[in-house]
Amino acid sequence: MADRNLILRALASLGEDDREALVLTAWHGLHAHEAAKVVGCSATTMRVRLHRARKRLAQALDLNRQAPPVTTFVPVAVKAVGEEA
Repeated sequence: MADRNLILRALASLGEDDREALVLTAWHGLHAHEAAKVVGCSATTMRVRLHRARKRLAQALDLNRQAPPVTTFVPVAVKAVGEEA
């Protein structure tokens, strides 16, 4: 589950164009030329977008791996000085 959350956070940190290119190819299984038709660009442009999107995703994954894990905050009752427990 941690890997899934890590990937989702990294994907969410990308721009819309990067997410679109990655989702069309990785999730929907389209080839670059097919994804290009969906988006309305040339196949060459889509291959460049994919290359850059994959590079940014890898960087985002590295940043998320280095970040401290998110923990749930649990409030603790603090007693005032001189107050009985």
